[in-house]
Amino acid sequence: MIKIMIVDDMPVFRQYLLNCIDWKAYGFEVCCEAKNGKDALAKFEEFYPDIVLTDITMPYIDGLELSEKLLKDYPDISVVLITAHSEFEYARKALKLGVCDYIVKPFEKEELLLTLLKLQDNINKLLEMEKEKDRIKYEKREMALRKLIYYDRESLSAAVVQMLKGMNIVFNTEFFLVCTIKIEKYDNTNTVEDILKWEDIILSMLKTMIIINGTTKIFKDFE
Repeated sequence: MIKIMIVDDMPVFRQYLLNCIDWKAYGFEVCCEAKNGKDALAKFEEFYPDIVLTDITMPYIDGLELSEKLLKDYPDISVVLITAHSEFEYARKALKLGVCDYIVKPFEKEELLLTLLKLQDNINKLLEMEKEKDRIKYEKREMALRKLIYYDRESLSAAVVQMLKGMNIVFNTEFFLVCTIKIEKYDNTNTVEDILKWEDIILSMLKTMIIINGTTKIFKDFE
C-alpha cells in the first residue's frame, strides 16, 4: 500500500479528499491528516507517508514552506500541491522546489486519481529497483561467506576479503566453527526479506542454546 498524508486547514476539504476516492481499491492508504504545515511535520516522522497532498495557504507553515522542508530532508517522497486559481504562480515556484505536481481547485476526482496513479507507478518502480539491489548485494554476501568455508587460504582471493570488509563483515581469526542446520521443505520462491527473517530467528535460537564468543554469520549453502 502506498501511504498518503492529507494536509489542509479546512476540515471539510480534508473530509472530501478522504471520501472522494476508494483509496484501498487503487492501492493507497490515507495514513494521517494534518491541519497545517506545522502539524504535518510533527506527524511525518510518525507515519512516513510516500505521498503528501497539501494545500498552499495554511497558518503557521504554508504548503510551499512545508514542501521545501520535506523535500530537503526526505528527497524520495512525492509532494502534490492542491491550489486555488489565484495561487497559480506560487504553484509554479513550488515545482522548482521539486514538487511532483499541482492540482488546481476545483478539480474532478479523476484528475487527482490520475496524478496519484502516475506517482504510484514511479514509487513501485523505485521499490523494485531497491529490491533488486538488495538481492544482488545479498547474493554477493552469500557467495563470499561460502568461499570462506570451501576455499583454502591460498585460493581465497584478496577481492573476497575486501568484499566482506565492504559489507562490514570482519573476522578476527582465520579459524571457524561451522554448524549446519537443515530446514525441511525449503521453498525456493522465498524472497530475500523472508530468508533474512529466518536467519534472524535461527541466530536468536543459537544464541540461547550456545555461548557465541565472536563474529557469527548465517548463510545458505547448496549442499
